[in-house]
Amino acid sequence: MRIAITADNHLNQNQNSPERYETFKRILEACKLHEITLLIIAGDLFERSLLNYHDFEVLVNQHRPTDTKIIIIPGNHDQDLTETQIAARGVRVYSEPTLLPINKDWWMLLVPYRNNKNMGQVIAQFNTE
Repeated sequence: MRIAITADNHLNQNQNSPERYETFKRILEACKLHEITLLIIAGDLFERSLLNYHDFEVLVNQHRPTDTKIIIIPGNHDQDLTETQIAARGVRVYSEPTLLPINKDWWMLLVPYRNNKNMGQVIAQFNTE
């Protein structure tokens, strides 16, 4: 498994920030070139929570490599983003803290931004000792 991580893309509507969409398109192309199977977007994919994610969905549906899954972890700019708002195939939004198995030996803790909690508080919820 090959994993790539990006953050702080701050997409808006394509007409308002075409250079950001072009950069994200290049990230997807790099995923294909390097045979990335998991792209993690670790916060602030969007400049702010939007009402319409159509431009992003079109970009992903046209340029996401077939074998690349995308995980979105909302950040402080897009903290209201949820799974039901994104319809693009191969994309999953984790709007709640989640311990995700990556393979039989490796797990990843996905922690979306929360106004009222710090990272230590969230990690403590997953302490198994």
